Amino acid sequence: EIDMMEMELRSETSAGMLALKLMGMFGKFQDAHTGMYVNPLMRTVIAPPFAIDVSLDPTTESMQFTISASAPWSPGALVGKVIHSINGGAPLDYFLEIARISAIDKSPGTQLNRYLRKQWLTGVPPAKGSFSVTLEGGDTYEVSWKVFIQEEACGLGDDFRICSRVEQLNGGGPNIAD
Repeated sequence: EIDMMEMELRSETSAGMLALKLMGMFGKFQDAHTGMYVNPLMRTVIAPPFAIDVSLDPTTESMQFTISASAPWSPGALVGKVIHSINGGAPLDYFLEIARISAIDKSPGTQLNRYLRKQWLTGVPPAKGSFSVTLEGGDTYEVSWKVFIQEEACGLGDDFRICSRVEQLNGGGPNIAD
């Protein structure tokens, strides 16, 4: 099994996916009883394409997800818009699934609340991070999560196709780490 894992890591061409796979390996060293967590890549997170605010829709009395900020690699036209669906399904279902990825709580509601406070992930999002968001009014956009690479990772060299941290966070540069 270790030989297979080594082959898989050596064949990875995306710096972001390599960092996530390595982080996942170190995640197994977390002790639930003592809270000890040994992970040299623990600051590697996945940033969302936009931030959301949640409110109660007064007409339907259901949760309403409004895009409050857009990441530099996402269309700016998203800001201030209400999400109608994600991948054809209810936004709540998508965000509950997202919240489960980094969950340390058992309750789905608590998981969602924790995600809403810090809107980033430490695990791979569904469909490797790409999804379709439909806004009220019918406009649909393809967006994706991006790996947030810590500054120290920029010294890994051309083999990992990482340029400057600023370019990575802004979604630009020829060597974007997806």
